[in-house]
Amino acid sequence: MNLAADDVLTWTEVARLARRPALPTPPSILVPGVRAASKVAPIARSAPELFDMFLHWPVADTTRLKRDFGFRLAYSSAESIADQGRHS
Repeated sequence: MNLAADDVLTWTEVARLARRPALPTPPSILVPGVRAASKVAPIARSAPELFDMFLHWPVADTTRLKRDFGFRLAYSSAESIADQGRHS
């Protein structure tokens, strides 16, 4: 299991690798819609927080982990997402 990987993917790349459709939507349109839906649909209650996380996805620097501890990544981000896409 990777904690982080060296490659950084866009959401369009993630969707393609996971074999899922992607519909690029500006946050200025998407976020208010999700917030409104979360007020009336119980299933969408956590959606606003998830969208905040997805809009500000963390990217980790693995330089010290590799240099100081000799850690070697088992998979790239792209390989991990592609593998997940094959199994879902």
